[in-house]
Order: sequence, then structure tokens, then C-alpha cells
Amino acid sequence: MASPTRVDAVLHRFLPNRQRKNREHVGKIASRKIWYEAEDDSNEWVEWTPPTLPEPKRVKFEGHAVHVYMTRDQKNDFSNNTTYSASKITINSPYLREELEEVIKKYDVSFKNGVATFSYPFKPLFFSREVIREKAIATNDENTREHLKILWDVIEEVLGDTIDAAEELEKDESISFDLLWTLFPHGSMATAPEFRFGINATRCFRVKEHIKSKDKNPKVFKLRGTYVAFNGSKFVVRMISMHINKFHGTKKISQLEAVPLRSRPDYPEIEHQLKKRGQRVVDEFQTAFYAVHSRHVGNQGGGNAVVESSDELVIIDHYKYSQERDDLKGSPIAGYEDLPSKQRSGDEGEASSLKLVDIASKSRGAYDGISDDDIRKNRNAVLLNEENLTLISPIVFGFSLANKKWGAYDIEYIRPVSSSDEAINHLVFDPKKKELLSALVDNHLQTSKQNSDVINGKGQGLLVLLSGPPGTGKTLMAEAIAAKTGTPLYTVDMSALLPNPAERLKTIMQLTTSWKAILLLDEADLYLQKRSAAKLDMIEQVSAFLSELEYFGGVIFLTTNDSNLIDRAVISRVHVHLQFSPLDATRRSQVWTSFISRLPPKQFEISKEQIESLSKWKLNGREIRNMLRTTITWRSKDQRPITLDDLDNILAITYPNAGNDGKDTDASVNELIDL
Repeated sequence: MASPTRVDAVLHRFLPNRQRKNREHVGKIASRKIWYEAEDDSNEWVEWTPPTLPEPKRVKFEGHAVHVYMTRDQKNDFSNNTTYSASKITINSPYLREELEEVIKKYDVSFKNGVATFSYPFKPLFFSREVIREKAIATNDENTREHLKILWDVIEEVLGDTIDAAEELEKDESISFDLLWTLFPHGSMATAPEFRFGINATRCFRVKEHIKSKDKNPKVFKLRGTYVAFNGSKFVVRMISMHINKFHGTKKISQLEAVPLRSRPDYPEIEHQLKKRGQRVVDEFQTAFYAVHSRHVGNQGGGNAVVESSDELVIIDHYKYSQERDDLKGSPIAGYEDLPSKQRSGDEGEASSLKLVDIASKSRGAYDGISDDDIRKNRNAVLLNEENLTLISPIVFGFSLANKKWGAYDIEYIRPVSSSDEAINHLVFDPKKKELLSALVDNHLQTSKQNSDVINGKGQGLLVLLSGPPGTGKTLMAEAIAAKTGTPLYTVDMSALLPNPAERLKTIMQLTTSWKAILLLDEADLYLQKRSAAKLDMIEQVSAFLSELEYFGGVIFLTTNDSNLIDRAVISRVHVHLQFSPLDATRRSQVWTSFISRLPPKQFEISKEQIESLSKWKLNGREIRNMLRTTITWRSKDQRPITLDDLDNILAITYPNAGNDGKDTDASVNELIDL
């Protein structure tokens, strides 16, 4: 068959004369007209198969409702006769235009000058054939019925082999590469795996078009479609391209890289799951959401996606993400302009019952993302067409509290963070002080306290100083309070703020305020040392911190080995100062007992007397943790309980200088080790 590009280059000399005044006859005859490509390459279409070339009258041919253009095949038949195949079909009928103009519009075909043109392989006609048949049955107008029947007959004749082949393969739930296009009508729903960012999830998209290959023998079948995503402000339509690699023979439809939604063996269950997933995005992820992700699947920072097996604390926040990245752009979904005015303005209505699940639901006013009114409007816009739920992306974007990077996450692995008393209960520290600090932090996070400062907006933060020697549990205290209150903990290593510590810290403080998170500045004395004329840079750093602190409304934990090193202006603004002193043997015994009790009973064979012996070693909490981890790793393949001898052997090679004289030492620990 001649290529469509060749067909388009051939001029039809019987096209309607645009200057002609009388066009009432055009397309009125309920018949089709077949044209053949002339053999002499004269760029003409002729009425009969060459060499018969009569000179017809233009008016005679313009009257036909449908014109079929036959192009010479590149190879003759077995008898060496010239054969022809349909390469172009035009519809001239005004009756067909009235019935089909809206039907074919979605295929980017229109009636230009009263004529609609279709090129091989006539995809719009293939996908619209049932609509055409139904219209022919339903219409009460005799002329319209006759014209629809003529078009139906043309489709049956020109596309009959294609229709039969596709239907026969469909019975076997299979398809050939050449007929892949028959599976994906414009506007249909299809699914494909989502592999970006290391994610392995099912994505649903709406077919927009088949991307025509420039190759005569394409190696892939390309699709372009649309899906729905939340960009931090609205739900938008975004484009996506998919491809199916070439294969020989036939292939099961379910094994294709992209599968029509209704052809999946798990349909309609999969559709229900996709809608449920989309509903969760609408209900939970329009605001910042503090969550556990069972594995970190990737980040936008460059390089290959990283996959981790351990749980990771993240904050899903599309609003903040969109401020950092510009890859969530798209056109708003249809429906925003159709919302009733009271829903657009956020007045009372069905949408007002929306349950918000965010990181600070008791004090949402502090979150600087979208408003509750916007959330309700977004929800109603999505639900105007339930298919939007099916099309919502499985990817959510957020911030990893572990590696301090924005990344992409699979919603199926996201779950809310639950508060836990376990860490604070096992923390070896004064119970009353633990309870008091926990109450102060929890109250500050959940309520908007009356501001007693003379200047509005100042002095609304809570500053907690934790001081003491290394390994005494300062960091664990902050972690335990965060776990008990179910609050994100943003830990900052002061050395990581370089080279612009003031600006970097300002950004972090803004984030933690927005997220209602606890900000932990570890080893703060490195950044907040006492100012002196000899350290101009320190003067600038401390001054910048104090300036930000004045208007900071969140919770900050500062840790230091020696509070005397921190500038007095910072100390004067501290609300709570907890000092961590070295432990005696009794409290070290509590730490050993607490730690071992949290491990499987069969993993250790350690008596109370042996724990008392262990507590005499001059180890701080961090050293105990490292020693136990090393011992567990060493004996992991032995399939036997760990004994005191094992611990002694590890101690000899990890901390050979540790004393064991049975006396109190200045080694320190208040910390329960958490492997």
C-alpha cells in the first residue's frame, strides 16, 4: 500500500470549488464514490480503474456523501495485476456532519469546508464504528439513516479485515504488534507500571494519542496520555508517554507494557483499588503529612534512585515541594470553573465534612500551605468526575528527615506516624523532668498560647537546652519527646549549615515552623559560641540566630557538651535547661537491663548478677550501643545466645582502655540504645 504521505501529496482535481456559490448539492446523494490513483503519476484521481479515464462532471461527483480514495499497492497480486487499497476517506455529507462532528472531534478531525478527511488506517472510523451503527439505528430521519448506512458499509469494506483480526485476537486475549493501536481508543483508560524514582507501582492514564513513528519499521509503539497529580495548590492534568516494545507473532494483552484498564484480568477490582488510592491523596495529602515510608525509593537530587529496606520518617508536602521544584506543573483538571459558588468560596456544604489528616490537625492555622477552603474546592473538583480518582498519580512528594532531601515516594508504602511512649519510658532520666518536658512540648505544639510579649509575634517559641558530656542521652531525649508527641524531629548537624549558616538555618526554621516539627540543633556550641571581637564570623552567626529566634514560633532543642561555651544572649532565652550528669554503676545497670529487655529473650543469656558486672565497665551510652551491636553482628551466624564471655571478648577489642574497678566513674550514659 502506498504510504499516507504519498496520498496526501496527490491532488484531487474534483475537490469542491470554494468560489462556487451553489453548494446545496454537495454530499446529498446517499452513496459513496471510489477514486483510483492514476497510473501515469499525473497527480490525479480517476473514476474507474485505469486505463478507462472518462471526463466526469464536477457536480456529479460532489454529490456523493462519502468518497474513498484507492492507492496503488507497491506490489501486484499473484497474477501480476495492479491492486489498490483505500488510503483516504472523505465525508462530504451534511447529514453525517451533524451526527458525527462531535464524535470525531476528539480525534483531532474536523469538517473543514464541509469535508472531513481520514487517512489510513482510519483510526477515528474504527473506534467510532459502533457509535455510527447505533446512530443509524436510533435516528428517525430517513436521509440521515441512509447516509450513516453508506458510511457503515464503507467501514465494513475498508476496515473489515482489521476488525475481524482484532476481534478474533481479542477472544484469545491476545494482540499483534501491528494491531496494538486497536486496543487504545482516544479517551480510554489504560495502566502501566510506574518505574520512575525506583518506584514499582501501577499508574493509570487516559489515552490521548498514538505517537506516529518516523521509521518505516518501528521498534516500539508509542502512546501519549494524561494523568492527574496534585501540585501543592490544585489537581492538574499532566502528560505522560508510554511505549510497548515490538514483538513478533501475538502476545497476551495482560503482558504488555501498557494494558487497557478493562482488559486487565483483575478488572474491576483494580479500578476500585485505584479509586481508593486516589481518594486517599485527596483526603490526606493536600496538607503536610508526617509519615513513615517503608522504604525510601528515590530523590530528585540526581543520580540513580536509592532503595532502602528500613523505615524512614518523611513529611509529604506537595506545597513546599513545588516551591523547590518546578516539575509538578500542569493544567487544572476540568471542573474548577463548574463548581457552585458556595463550594468555590468554601461555604458550608457537603465538602465541609472533609476529614483532614495532617501533621498538626489541632493547629492547622500555622501551616502556610493551601487553606481549608482550597482543600474543599480541590476535593469537589476531583469528585465532579470520579474517573479523576482512578487517574491520580501513585507518587507523592516529600522531605526525608533522614537525608534532608526532597524525594518521590510510593503512596502504597506511606502510613501515619503513631505516637509512642516506648523510648521515653526506657530513657534513664528523672521521670518527673521527662514528664514535665513532654507536657511543655506537647502543649506548645497543640495550642496557640496567649502571647505575653509586648510586641506581637515575638517570644512565641519554646527553647530547650540539653547539656552534658558525650553519650549521656541528650539526643535521645529529643528523639523520645518527638516520638511521644508524634511530632517530626528535624535534626541539624551544625557543620552541615556551611557555607552560609545564617541563611540555611533561617530556611530550616521556616520549614520546621510550617510543619510543627521539633528542631534539634546538635552540638550547638559550634555555632552559638560566646561572641568576642576576635571572632567576627561568630558575632554574625549568633546575631542572626537571635534575630530569627525572636520571631520563631516552634520548638528548638539545643545540645551541647558544655553550656558555658554558648553565648549568654542565647542562654538567657532558654525556657528549659536540662543537665545530663555522668551515671554511676547503678544507673548503668538500669541501661543494660532496659536494653537487653527489648531484645528477643533467646538472643541473650545474661543473668542479673552478670548485668551488675557489666555495669562496672566505664562505658557511656554510645559505647554500650556500639559494643552490643558489634557483638550481635559477630554472633548472628552462630544461632546461639550471647553470653557474658562474648561481651567481654568484644569489649577487649573495642574499648580496651575502659576500666572495671567497680567504682563510680565519670563515664556517662542516660541512654537506651535503639538498634
